[in-house]
Amino acid sequence: MNGTHPNGILTVKASGALRKGEIVKFAGENKVAEDHSYEAVGATLDAAADGALVPIALFGAYPGTILVRPKSGSEPAKVSGGMPLDASGKYETSGALIGRALGPADADGLIEIAHRLPVAVGVAAGQVA
Repeated sequence: MNGTHPNGILTVKASGALRKGEIVKFAGENKVAEDHSYEAVGATLDAAADGALVPIALFGAYPGTILVRPKSGSEPAKVSGGMPLDASGKYETSGALIGRALGPADADGLIEIAHRLPVAVGVAAGQVA
């Protein structure tokens, strides 16, 4: 992982099977695992089996938009363009804000977002902490 990544893509090993668009965090040296917290670092650009290499689009560094897969149990069908999304893929302004949806989820449940580094957002006031 040493070096620079001018395109905002980091290739690491998957810790567990990952689908395209999974929100991930670092899980040891050169590994990532699914995560939906403020520790999230990016989203997978491809699917990967456990131990396989997977490219990660880094939040706040990857040029352009990113497709993300909401956490199981969230309601991606309720998402529409302009809604803030937290790392779980919820449309509420709480948790770890990762960006804004650019439209509804596609047939695979992926949501295109204008991304940013995760930042904690207050539940009551909807203000950045």
